[in-house]
Amino acid sequence: MKDFFGRGRPLAIAMWDFSWLERRGPGEGFEDWDKAVSELVERGYDAVRIDPYPQLIALSDTGSFALDPVWEACGWGSIKPITVSNVLENLLEFLRVCQKHGVLVGLSGWFRHKESDSYVSKLKMPEDFAQIWIDLLRKIESAGLYDTILYVDFCNEFPNWLDCAPKGENGAPLPRDSAETTAWSNRCIEAFKAVFPQMPVTFSISSEFYRMEREDYGKWDFLEPHIWMNSDGDGRFDFTLRREGRIYDGQDFREGMAASKALYEESPEYWKMVLRTQIAHFASFARSRDIPLVTTECWAIVFYNECGLDWAWMKELCEVGVQEAVKTGCWAAIGTSNFCAPQFPGMWADVAWHRALTDCIHGKAE
Repeated sequence: MKDFFGRGRPLAIAMWDFSWLERRGPGEGFEDWDKAVSELVERGYDAVRIDPYPQLIALSDTGSFALDPVWEACGWGSIKPITVSNVLENLLEFLRVCQKHGVLVGLSGWFRHKESDSYVSKLKMPEDFAQIWIDLLRKIESAGLYDTILYVDFCNEFPNWLDCAPKGENGAPLPRDSAETTAWSNRCIEAFKAVFPQMPVTFSISSEFYRMEREDYGKWDFLEPHIWMNSDGDGRFDFTLRREGRIYDGQDFREGMAASKALYEESPEYWKMVLRTQIAHFASFARSRDIPLVTTECWAIVFYNECGLDWAWMKELCEVGVQEAVKTGCWAAIGTSNFCAPQFPGMWADVAWHRALTDCIHGKAE
């Protein structure tokens, strides 16, 4: 399983979500793609996961789209409304930069843009949804960049974020283990694989892990669970609040994160044990299904940011997560945190820390 991607070792992967395109202003981290990718390589990473906006490219290669922020306090994506244009051209240029530096790219769709909601919701058939990915891969292939793509994650944290996923009478997505959702995801994969049979595919997941035993992963090439120390259902780390169900409020966020650190420091060995237990569970499940694991969002707590907060305890937990995942031998690609990106200088600036963890992933410090 360690060599699922055929690179001779597990890969170290970072998550750059939609930030690669939305945070291009001065000081936002991605104003210079060549510099950002060069620094990624300096830190020992092999790959990066991004949102290529397949739904926007399906609407128009060259159009302009107004993007609203998803998180006010977190640093993923723009923290203010912006407009992006020529998304395909930007994507291809970013892929060229990655190709230049030998960095592989995992594609993952968030489908978070309000202007595309109505379009995506009209994709009634899973084959229609697969087609927007097929069309995107064909454009990437035509540009000579197909070999830069590591995998396709059809939907981030499926079935959340996806308006065309099967829904119940209340309008909420049906559970992943429902017959309808299982059939939908399998048909999507079948349609895509009919055109690109060699491209590894998955749907990443982040919740309701108790359903995994009942789920059919027969057509998935690998599992991409997002695993955090506080995803065990304990609830005590859920300090961040929503305002009107839309975005996170900055002051509540800062207070919550400070409280999170205090809670962790009351019993750090306990919380490390909680994380280790979850990793062991996923490894056991992967062995039982003979399926590789990839994890790109992970280890400490889900939300954090700069705003004067201490990163030491977060890094401590991330070290535990990486080391435990490596020990299992079940992961084909491993992230080091949710914050392995230049807009998080508290995490990004420590080159030696990143190198130690990517060396561990590569088997140099097991």
